[in-house]
Amino acid sequence: MKCENCHNNPATFHYVERQNEEIVKDVHLCEECARQKGIPAMQFSLSTVLGQLIDPQALTGGPKIAKELAEVACPACGMRYAEFRQKTRLGCAQDYDVFRKALVPLFEKIQGSTQHAGKVPPQTGTHLARQQELFDLRREMERLIKAENYEEAARIRDRIRAIEIEIQKQRNNTAEGPG
Repeated sequence: MKCENCHNNPATFHYVERQNEEIVKDVHLCEECARQKGIPAMQFSLSTVLGQLIDPQALTGGPKIAKELAEVACPACGMRYAEFRQKTRLGCAQDYDVFRKALVPLFEKIQGSTQHAGKVPPQTGTHLARQQELFDLRREMERLIKAENYEEAARIRDRIRAIEIEIQKQRNNTAEGPG
């Protein structure tokens, strides 16, 4: 998008002015035009922003999580939670499990969810959909058991078994490959 003022440079500033929840001014400007109009340049780095996002006060559990994880180190790479907070980068795949208590709320805060909602390859998508269906059915079955609705829970259990058998058959067919 081009600057709405000079129409030459790319717009790097999005200036919005609101009054009573309504937008009264919405302008896209280049850095030079923004400076000329007196809009202060905001200087920050991705590390600074992420560092603020993963401040333990901002996470669910707050200082409790930071204190709990203070002495925890990943057995694979040796990274400590404090080091992760400083670098805003994990050391290895196992860190996701080691620092799970802090990462789940962080992902929820940044992405709004801990479930992937993007595109997946068609074959993988079908498998993931079935796995999600199984997960949801198991959770529903647990809820029904707690509510002592055993007949409905048994019906869900049978549905889970049927899906698991179907998945196993698909795996066997895939493993055998073309004749």
